[in-house]
Amino acid sequence: MGLLKKFFTNCAHPKGRMGRVMLKFINLTHAPLTNWGLNLVDIQDGWTMLDIGCGGGKTLQRLLKRSQGAKVYGIDISDESVAKARKQNADVLDKQVFVQKGSAAELPYEEGMFDLVTAPC
Repeated sequence: MGLLKKFFTNCAHPKGRMGRVMLKFINLTHAPLTNWGLNLVDIQDGWTMLDIGCGGGKTLQRLLKRSQGAKVYGIDISDESVAKARKQNADVLDKQVFVQKGSAAELPYEEGMFDLVTAPC
């Protein structure tokens, strides 16, 4: 597989060493747009929120900081992403942040469970 193709494949489904590098890059470069979007939402304390395609886990942290007493869920199809998001949020994992592997096409959550759902564009 060519380097360029491998790069773009890792944008959507991070794998291996290049995937770990991609997740660091995503966490860094998505910050301005993510913060801009979250500033448009009147996030309330105690909300339950979901980040679909949680990638490296930084958006989970951003959501948690905006809502005292919140619970934030993350789901991603990539093993690398799930591992990175769990590591990034280790201090609150399984307490306030819950990360699992799964597909946006078949979300394993109850309907109406979330006050806010985010996803990368």
